[in-house]
Amino acid sequence: MNVDDVLEEVSLEFSERPFEFFNENDIQARVYEALRNELRAENNLKAKWDPYWADNPIRLSHNRNYVEETYHERIRENFERLQNSYGNSPMSRVHTEVRISQAFKGDLANIVDIAVLNQPIDRPPRLINGKIRIEDEAIDALIELKRPQDPIVPLTISPEVVADTPRNELQNAVNLEKLGLANDIAELEDLAGVNTYQSAYLMICSPFDLLCCGNVNTTSVHQKRGRAAIAEIQSRCEETSVIYSYPGGVEWIVEP
Repeated sequence: MNVDDVLEEVSLEFSERPFEFFNENDIQARVYEALRNELRAENNLKAKWDPYWADNPIRLSHNRNYVEETYHERIRENFERLQNSYGNSPMSRVHTEVRISQAFKGDLANIVDIAVLNQPIDRPPRLINGKIRIEDEAIDALIELKRPQDPIVPLTISPEVVADTPRNELQNAVNLEKLGLANDIAELEDLAGVNTYQSAYLMICSPFDLLCCGNVNTTSVHQKRGRAAIAEIQSRCEETSVIYSYPGGVEWIVEP
């Protein structure tokens, strides 16, 4: 499956009908649906278990301080039955709000909007105190989504000095943290940087053309902000591809 094509498809839908997407959840739901449809058409939606894990596809970890001993054992018995069921049947490869653990970071976990699992699944998911986690090595593609509500790029300097600020200084003043992009980029770079075979994507859908890529009547100051933001995003993305959608257009800011 080509994830690039799926993201382009949904990005084009947003650019043509932005009012179909009330919020970020709508974008997530549409990407999830499109990925599943593409994999189903290829007869590749369900991932088989790697033979090494087929007899023990799910790992259970539970803090016994939270429950009585008998209840804990009952949970384990239920999961043993579930393991037998999963070991003989495939699992869907596309999931949302996926908690991804990195072995070298101990119990810490990143949460990505959408993840596509490997084929076959070569790492078992874990249930830890009610939360399902999967190791980063088991992921084929990582996708983060953003629908910024800001009409213009936020800066850490006064708007009055933007027109006279050199581009490199303006780039340093772009506030990706306020847009919610800084953490997503750092997370994707961290995960994909460890496993070079993974694909990492950031999909930005802006109802106001935040980055001023379209042929709209914006001021030169707004365009200058937009170009500075694009340059800053590009400077932070070594492993992450970035696609940008706005009313009337779609562009890859960072090519796959």
